[in-house]
Parts: sequence; C-alpha cells; structure tokens
Amino acid sequence: MVRCLCLLIVSVYACENDLITSPLTISKETDGHAYRLELMADPPPRLGLNMFSLTVNTLNGKAVSSAEISVEPWMPLHGHGSDRPSLITETGDGLYHLTEVSFTMPGQWELRTQLTVDGLTEYAVFTVDVQ
Repeated sequence: MVRCLCLLIVSVYACENDLITSPLTISKETDGHAYRLELMADPPPRLGLNMFSLTVNTLNGKAVSSAEISVEPWMPLHGHGSDRPSLITETGDGLYHLTEVSFTMPGQWELRTQLTVDGLTEYAVFTVDVQ
C-alpha cells in the first residue's frame, strides 16, 4: 500500500511539472475566417512579463507580412486588463514577437488579438492559464 501511494505522489508531481514546463501552442482562426494564427510560448505564461511568438498565415498557408497587430491581455473574471501595453515586432515570414506581455495575477487570461491586413480587420481571442 505504501509503495502504491508513493508511486501516485510521484506521478502527480511529474504531471504537474509537465504542465508547468511544456511549451504552449494554440492555433486559432480569426473571426472573419481569413487567417490562421498560432500563438507559442516557451516557457508557458506566468505571473509577470512574458514573451510569445505569433505566426500569421492565410488559410491556405501563405505567410502574412506587414500586418498591424495589437494584443490586449484581459482577465475576464475580474474585468480588467494589464498594467502596460504589449510590444509587437515583426521578424518576417509571418512571424511576430510579442514582448512585455504582462500578467498581473494568476488565473485565466485572454489575449485579445486584433489583426489588420490591407484594410481588413479581424479578431481572435487566445485563452491562457497563468500560474
């Protein structure tokens, strides 16, 4: 019985560590169905300042460059945003780096993303759990 309990504790600990250290990848189609966005974070989001990568492609896989992008961290449970704006830098081939993404408390957050390309504006919301 003691041996089984130890195994259970070790298994739970290993699973929790996997959740904390595994990279985060979320794919979303924009609300108007023109683009596919992929949000990546390694390490996953945590309390404080975070960095993400955002890949923007058309639905047929073509990289989207020169997009105007804004990302607003929002905590829906408490009805508030972040304490600072996120910074976004395009690096080419549809890849954008998000820095200064600030989460001021643990819990569920949304990254409310607005994307404008050639005058067309679309939206996507990524939900992340911050520890």
